[in-house]
Amino acid sequence: MKIRTTAIAALLSVAAVTAAGCGGSSSDQLSQSDLVAKANAICKQVVADIGAATDAQDWDKVRTVGEDGVSKLKDLTPPDDLKDKYDAYLAAQTASLAATEPIIAALKAGDQAKAKSLATAAGTANAKADAAATAAGLTECAKDS
Repeated sequence: MKIRTTAIAALLSVAAVTAAGCGGSSSDQLSQSDLVAKANAICKQVVADIGAATDAQDWDKVRTVGEDGVSKLKDLTPPDDLKDKYDAYLAAQTASLAATEPIIAALKAGDQAKAKSLATAAGTANAKADAAATAAGLTECAKDS
């Protein structure tokens, strides 16, 4: 399907994680290496799961996987020196995920032309999230597939 190379590419990393901030208490604060390792592991699994859901054209599953990833990442507490970058990444992913909702709705309605046109905006938001992930050292979270 042609839409697979446009809208779906955006969905793969967009749904990987989103949140406006991070959770947990200061006593749960991770070291930089632990945060990066745990966040990258979550993102890698989410991307794989979204890829499988996308192949099956199960758009509700794409959303659910993304939401589950968000929940897991919100539970991670970054070290103080990485907090701003991590929060910026999560905020960028929030905007990116919001851009995928209309794409999912269009795909579920069978409107591939609309989904493709919406994918451009989602791609821009996704690129910002990828850049923020890279800045935070989250290499797996910056990957689209």
